Amino acid sequence: MENTSTLERTPPVTSTHTPSQLTSKGRVVRAFPNAIFKYLLIGFGILVAMQLLIVAEFVNDIRPGRLLFEKFYFDREANFPAFFSAFILFFSSLLLAVIASLKRQDQDGFWRQWQGLSFVFLFLALDESVSLHELLIEPLHNMFNLTGYLRFSWVIVGGLFAVVFAVAYLKFLFSLSPQMRLRFILAGAVFVLGAVVFEMLGGNYFTDGNPDPTTDNQTPTYLVIMTLEEAFEMAGILLFISTLFAYIKQHYNKLIISVEQPGEVVRV
Repeated sequence: MENTSTLERTPPVTSTHTPSQLTSKGRVVRAFPNAIFKYLLIGFGILVAMQLLIVAEFVNDIRPGRLLFEKFYFDREANFPAFFSAFILFFSSLLLAVIASLKRQDQDGFWRQWQGLSFVFLFLALDESVSLHELLIEPLHNMFNLTGYLRFSWVIVGGLFAVVFAVAYLKFLFSLSPQMRLRFILAGAVFVLGAVVFEMLGGNYFTDGNPDPTTDNQTPTYLVIMTLEEAFEMAGILLFISTLFAYIKQHYNKLIISVEQPGEVVRV
């Protein structure tokens, strides 16, 4: 989207491009998706650069600094990469909720599918924050003695969900324009490539029993696979956010977000 575009659903009032402005219709919220997306890309680039630095140090038998390792290593929880992933998932959920609300107002028959997508991404954001899916790994691993590509056994559940989800949303997908459909599929494919495919590959090279939590005893192959896994997940979400911005611009080029309650009179 162009930075000069304004999200409004009624004719714009005279403005000096301030972030928000009161009108008789409510509060006009001005957003600049291009700038927002640029900052997200910058954050993604910084995280990938820090991860590559850590991997390079491991490969060259150098112990990374504790702060660098704990705050930026992709294979740890509750750090900057985990927060960034949770944030962009939540941001996707928020954008989907806005579209679902607009579709419901327009009496669009697919508004529930948009709402369902919002709930899915909200759950993914929660899962990224507290690692719910990892609770499945050890029970399934011990119960079925899963090793190799199924060492991270949650991928069985994740893969089945991805297949069921794709089938359930086929009609919704074909309701989109060819261009939007392609962008949705591309974003989903990149995310699944990281979250499921590279996760399975990583499981085959993962080494159990790391005695020191401030280092990593994994093989260089695992480090590369794990880096690609997390990077593809984040890239898929960012592609999806870009697609949602494009969809909003195409269908709701001008949008007013009003803070007034139904029936309330807003005096200016």
